[in-house]
Amino acid sequence: MLRLRRPRADPCPESRDTEPEPTREWVRRRALVVALVAIPAAALVAVNSSHPMPESPPAGASPTPVVSETQPPETSSILTEELAEGTVEPDPGASPTTTLPPPRPGPPVWPSTGAQAKHGRAVTIYRSAKGKALRTLTDPWGAIPAHPAFRVLRQAGEWLEVSLPVRPNESTGWIRAEDVNQYTTNLSIDIDIDARWLTVYDRNQVVISVAIVVGTPYTPTPSGSFFVSDLIPNPGGPFGTFALGLSAHSNVLTEFAGGDGQVAMHGTNQPQLMGTASSHGCVRVPNNVASRLGPASTVGIPVRMHHG
Repeated sequence: MLRLRRPRADPCPESRDTEPEPTREWVRRRALVVALVAIPAAALVAVNSSHPMPESPPAGASPTPVVSETQPPETSSILTEELAEGTVEPDPGASPTTTLPPPRPGPPVWPSTGAQAKHGRAVTIYRSAKGKALRTLTDPWGAIPAHPAFRVLRQAGEWLEVSLPVRPNESTGWIRAEDVNQYTTNLSIDIDIDARWLTVYDRNQVVISVAIVVGTPYTPTPSGSFFVSDLIPNPGGPFGTFALGLSAHSNVLTEFAGGDGQVAMHGTNQPQLMGTASSHGCVRVPNNVASRLGPASTVGIPVRMHHG
């Protein structure tokens, strides 16, 4: 990854004609969302297609996920404690579609393990354990905590097979366990693209069930098995109260306004569109959902996006 020299546009902008003139702070936060991770796909053609960072913790201590520069609550209970009866109350500005009965989501996946590069350390991707090196991922943001993140599929000694946050979608590879910190989460996310519905599980309990915005037929939200790769609190503007960058990339927009078409799940400044297919591929959620889910999240949360 190249060190960014200027803000880059988001793969899924929203209603620019209706937005007020952005402030300097808003532009900075927008840049965090719009240029989450930009990695060329060419160097990863041989990768298998199937499927903010604390310092290393003291010996014997379990690493704790970091959202910004502060530690979030435990993911195993925060949503269960905050959300009543397994659902989120509709956003006051949202359309009536948020009250429709939810579709049948896929089964929860828990626990899951995420991994993120240790501070200041590059992560080399290998074809197999002890195999050929394919690519080295580095921190594109420098001092900003946005280190490369992965979802761990299995461990073999000092090696980890992981899902990668790059094209092609659902790519996998191998990394050295010593290069990353690992985090365990009991959250899993199910997105029914056809029903335009989000279901979030804490272990096997539904804690969020709500209508969402997905991509248009011309810029569809991709389907597949992905994971949360980036955490951006308070991006503001059209991205709402929190944004979660995903390992998914648009199958239509391979390049868009300087970005590489990475898909995100984020809040919105147009809650009346909930339940519609009107984005460039990103998943928009009500801001009250983003405010609850974001701080309780960590990298590596599995995200299943499917049709029906």
